Amino acid sequence: NLDTNYSKFYVGVIKEKANNVNITSGYSDVSLGYDMNYAFDFDINTKYGSIRTDSSLDVSVNESKNTNKRLSGFNKKKGQNKVIITSNYGNVSLNKKQ
Repeated sequence: NLDTNYSKFYVGVIKEKANNVNITSGYSDVSLGYDMNYAFDFDINTKYGSIRTDSSLDVSVNESKNTNKRLSGFNKKKGQNKVIITSNYGNVSLNKKQ
């Protein structure tokens, strides 16, 4: 779990054997890379921010209402680990690393 404000948060690679990731940020950009074999469900919510992911994720919800955006789905297999990111006034990126 991580709470961050007024910063940039970067993780190069979430390894295959990692567990849950939960990030809450304000006025901060969050950039996460993940191992292609890391199986996880994700739920990303932003207010006044953008969400960028690579095309390999299976997306089940893609909503944009006024200043709020939500993207959720999974990578590899549902029901494994959870990646939850909530961001206010910051951009979020989630990308696969080889």
